[in-house]
Amino acid sequence: MKLRKLNAGCGNNLRKGFLNIDVIPPYDMKVDLDKMPYPFKENSFDYIIMDNVLEHIDKPVSCLEELHRICSPRGEIEIIVPFYNSPNAFRDVTHKHFFNLDSFNYLDFDCKERRYNPSSKRFKIKKNLHPSSIGRFIPKPILNICALSIGNLAAAITFKLQP
Repeated sequence: MKLRKLNAGCGNNLRKGFLNIDVIPPYDMKVDLDKMPYPFKENSFDYIIMDNVLEHIDKPVSCLEELHRICSPRGEIEIIVPFYNSPNAFRDVTHKHFFNLDSFNYLDFDCKERRYNPSSKRFKIKKNLHPSSIGRFIPKPILNICALSIGNLAAAITFKLQP
């Protein structure tokens, strides 16, 4: 069986073996990720990557709900975003949202503390903080704590979501 893969918001990074979608060429298919619903059937993809795109989306929760809908139940959605206190987060004037390690907690199946429900969709979530060139000298458990209050220790976060 062939793995069905989507590169959502591909930019100039066209991935071989993926359906590359974006609003600005080059792309395989023009899709505006701010317009719901996306033009795909439920469970269309086994793997979805969104690399440095979610911070540009008007309604990130709606986008995540659509990704949940089009991802197969055993699939994976990988989202990479700049860390909120990294210079990368503020370098681009088109960034609309900022993320830290807890940003997706309310969408996590295992979240014990829910003050409100931004969505009925839930994911199993794994998080990985990517150190900056300075932060790479700090052991990971300490980095995860220090990066919250000391800027430029972390460059990005990868969230791996499973519906």
